[in-house]
Amino acid sequence: MKINWLLLITIPIFAASCGNDEAENDVFDGYRGSSDMIRNLKVNWTTAADQSTSQLKSQFITSGSSFFNKEIRWTKDNPSDIETIPQTNADVSVISQLKAAEVMIDNYIRTRNEEMLNAASSVLNAIYNKNGNSYIGADNTETAAIGLLAMRLYEATQDNTYWTAAKEIFDVLEEAGETTIQSADVAVSSYTNGSYGIPLSEADAQREISGNAMAVMMSIKMYNAANTLGESGDKYRNFANNVLLFCEGALYESTGLVYTSTEVSENGAYENQDQSYNSANQGYLLGACVAAYNMDHNEAALEYANSIAAYQVNGTNNDEVWHENYAVFYPSYGSGKIGTQDRSVLLNNGIFFRYLTDLIKVSENLASNTKKYTLCLTNNVETMWVMGQSNENCLWGSTWYQPPYENEYSSSISDEWYSKIVISLEAQTAGATLVEMKALL
Repeated sequence: MKINWLLLITIPIFAASCGNDEAENDVFDGYRGSSDMIRNLKVNWTTAADQSTSQLKSQFITSGSSFFNKEIRWTKDNPSDIETIPQTNADVSVISQLKAAEVMIDNYIRTRNEEMLNAASSVLNAIYNKNGNSYIGADNTETAAIGLLAMRLYEATQDNTYWTAAKEIFDVLEEAGETTIQSADVAVSSYTNGSYGIPLSEADAQREISGNAMAVMMSIKMYNAANTLGESGDKYRNFANNVLLFCEGALYESTGLVYTSTEVSENGAYENQDQSYNSANQGYLLGACVAAYNMDHNEAALEYANSIAAYQVNGTNNDEVWHENYAVFYPSYGSGKIGTQDRSVLLNNGIFFRYLTDLIKVSENLASNTKKYTLCLTNNVETMWVMGQSNENCLWGSTWYQPPYENEYSSSISDEWYSKIVISLEAQTAGATLVEMKALL
């Protein structure tokens, strides 16, 4: 285990006004209460994002490491001593690694800091090595997430290595999307191009919203890239549209709730649907719908996107915490104290705000919707900035309305790390994502 020194950065952040913050804070937010929660907060969110993302890189990637570390720990009495807990190939969370790498790309696009780009690229290379020199993951959800990162790297660099990797991944997902249905009218019908979604694996009939929606976003990025290269992108566009139609039909309800998964029976019926809510599900399908709208300007896709966003933003779900009448989304890991093994859910709110930001940037959307979504993001990021850290160190815990604290990750008082303050990769990634999204607006 390696000992690092905590970087307590004290760059003054409050020097500059931030875009339309003042105008926003003069508006009563009927969905969130009054948006003047911190009326005089003047944060330069570009500087704040650089600081937050730099902490993710400097504290979670140690010398000689390609993966982000699993977590960092320190004692309350000696907070300058940081102990890093590295990932191993045996326990690495590929999705967590990929989402952290996306934050590096966000920062690189804004700053052109090559160190951030190199960090994202090293994660993809490490996953390739972990998988035995392959970009194909343990299941199709993981594979789609790898493909999405490959396309984001390609968009940032135009490096054909990533384009080639994405095409290899697409071929695997397209083949997985070939579904044979036993019909009463036709002996055997084969549905290709994702009409019945992408199963988790060949042996698993389950279709997850996360993998299917990420496959849609990856394919749309490939369609755009193919057109730029002068290649035919029709197969990418058709596959994306077919998988998206499946998601809207099987994993979405008219309230705006997005389901976690469904199985498809031999006769094409949707069975054993997991209708449980989490904000990542909302975010993934939201992102896919916005990408589809940006591709074809299909008004139906924009309507779906607004419905999905409103379900989360308007507080329809039960996983929301109201803090002094202002909505600050709470990690949707269920009841009780989070355990050391249940970390992936801490990514969920960061994922939602990543794709809510995409919707905010759709200029054709209703101004009232855009204002509502922007206020929601602002309430969360301002609360996290003021209440969710210590000494402006940009280290984020599992809640955005209080700094990381002792026993945050322990399941009982006898837990080995009861006296430790812990920052998990997933919590740091979610917080850094939120600040980066604010910096984009």
